[in-house]
Amino acid sequence: MLESLGVVYYSYAVAREQSLSAEDRLRLHQDQSGPVIEQLHAWLEAQFAEKKTEPKSGLGKAITYLLRTGKG
Repeated sequence: MLESLGVVYYSYAVAREQSLSAEDRLRLHQDQSGPVIEQLHAWLEAQFAEKKTEPKSGLGKAITYLLRTGKG
């Protein structure tokens, strides 16, 4: 999971470094980060579906927050 987040942050760094326009940043994010975010979302959902994480644990609360806010 941490490696996946690294890919997302890397694409943001590339966009900043290249001073991309808003449209180009969006395109880069969709191309590079989009699939990673989809995998991350599936992983988050699987933690509860496969009973790997207790919903009331610290990690469970963080997962619930991410799923509820659409950030994961």
